[in-house]
Amino acid sequence: MGSVNFAEEGMTFVLSCLKEYGGQTCMLGFFLAGFLYVLLCGSRKERYFFCGITGFLAVTIYNPLLANPVIKFMNMSAEYYRFFWILPMGFLTAWMCVKMAETQKTKGKKAALICLLFVILAAAGNPVISTFADLQVPQNKYKVPDGLLAVCEIIHQDSGDNAFPKSVFEYEYNTYVRQYDGNMRLTLDRDVYLLALGSNTVSTRNLSQEEVDAQRRIIDVIQYQNVSEDPSVLTAALKATQTDYLVISKSSEPVLAYLTAAGCESFADTGSHIIFRGP
Repeated sequence: MGSVNFAEEGMTFVLSCLKEYGGQTCMLGFFLAGFLYVLLCGSRKERYFFCGITGFLAVTIYNPLLANPVIKFMNMSAEYYRFFWILPMGFLTAWMCVKMAETQKTKGKKAALICLLFVILAAAGNPVISTFADLQVPQNKYKVPDGLLAVCEIIHQDSGDNAFPKSVFEYEYNTYVRQYDGNMRLTLDRDVYLLALGSNTVSTRNLSQEEVDAQRRIIDVIQYQNVSEDPSVLTAALKATQTDYLVISKSSEPVLAYLTAAGCESFADTGSHIIFRGP
């Protein structure tokens, strides 16, 4: 939703968000066709479920006369798109496909119709991946890189009585680690990281400017390998954020040397990453 701005869109903000949310697909059209069918031909129970939910949403959070003043007052234009998650778009589309398949008398016709619907739906949407080469089989049951499991184990072994060590990770690990280890605290806030990477759909209003500045300095070093400033600047940022550990890929050689100069101590090597203790 980064391209949709409330200040520019005004009363058309909700409609613009809906168009942006749907993207270059026909899914919204399938949903509206299914909604019309249920409204005209569905049973009472079906109308109550599908039309009742959609109608309630249409007169409340999707109603510009009500939604726009609330969005403006609460300054939530960057988060508004999440309301479309509760629209039963995929559910109603899937239900309609099943309903159509059930009208066929023979298994052959039913199979043919299912294949046709599959092709239509696949062609009408945007592919999640462009090639099969992009498909990755999970390395473990946690569906995170194996190297991350080793990193977490090493940090917890080293942290002793500190059950909730606070660590700095590069972006990939930073997005995965909490899926696996709920005891690992993150120095770098998700939204600060995304803003540093160029996103304009998140906000850091829950953090002080001092917290944001300290985290941005750390990100400049580990993500962009900016090692031009005096290492004491990074030392101050790590102390301000109370960072216990840093996990840096071995390929980032300038960063590894810079961390040592900043008073960090390397103590473990996982093969792909070096783990440092904070200053």
